[in-house]
Amino acid sequence: MERLTKDDFIGYADVCDLCDENKFVQIYYRLKEYENTGLTPSEIEHLVKELSISVKHTSVEIGQTVYVLRKNYKYDRNYNTVIVHSILECKVTKKQIKTVASFTVKSNNDYYGTFRENSIGKTVFFTKEEAENYAKRKKYKIE
Repeated sequence: MERLTKDDFIGYADVCDLCDENKFVQIYYRLKEYENTGLTPSEIEHLVKELSISVKHTSVEIGQTVYVLRKNYKYDRNYNTVIVHSILECKVTKKQIKTVASFTVKSNNDYYGTFRENSIGKTVFFTKEEAENYAKRKKYKIE
């Protein structure tokens, strides 16, 4: 790509007699900033499309209360493993956007876990009632 701007720009009269000086200077420096990327318009469009496909946003916000369906292992009198579930109220403390969107939750200021977006409605719920209803449908024993 051939550059249209130079590092030693001084004036504009020979370039554009019809432009307002302030507007021309704004246009010039915006073009210079773009040219400093070293990318062509089509390369930038390609990157924007790639990013919009790969960057996913979580539907949770930092500070939001969520309810996590937690699986607990206990032992009965005969030392058999019994699975019981509990619903833990947590706060979203961190959001990560890497190859997949994820978020971290804490309960009583203690780290509880990091979940992917697809955990919502399976392990993580927006209301306690949703978590209870899901556990009931799955026939989970809630303690």
